[in-house]
Amino acid sequence: MGKIYKYRKVTDQYTTYNIVEPDYSEGDLKIIDLATIDGVSYVFMPDGVILPNQPKQVVLEECIVDEALYNMIERSSSHTELINRRINDGILTMTEGEATKRLLGYIPTDFKTKIERMAEIETSIKSSILYKMDGQEIEKYIIDKVTDLPSVNQFLQFLAKEIKNILHKLETGS
Repeated sequence: MGKIYKYRKVTDQYTTYNIVEPDYSEGDLKIIDLATIDGVSYVFMPDGVILPNQPKQVVLEECIVDEALYNMIERSSSHTELINRRINDGILTMTEGEATKRLLGYIPTDFKTKIERMAEIETSIKSSILYKMDGQEIEKYIIDKVTDLPSVNQFLQFLAKEIKNILHKLETGS
């Protein structure tokens, strides 16, 4: 998978010290500069990348990506800006865009993004009996099955439960 590292670029009177990347061969996985936030640069380093010796001014620290760091990178990264533009232009679906962002390595593996949660909710809602039935089917069901007061009560309880589940999923994002 790879890891996220952070470091501060250091500038003196002669140069700016950045991470020194390896000499890549064709097809090699490359380090991805994700974003610079408050003077701290965040990079994704795929597994297997071996860095050459770094200038003493460059101190790499491994980051544990939590929701706060994810959100900061999401807002600041030119990569996510381009992916979002491609989604808006219809070049990528939202699911493809989220998968591409996951490849950048800054989304924690156990973290579901808002788009991923909404896709799960949509799938869950589409599995609801109410979603699957059109108006005529619901009307036929009511005519055939809701024939007395106990069946009306049972149907209304079922309907209330389905609506409550849908609203809960929309409110909580789960």
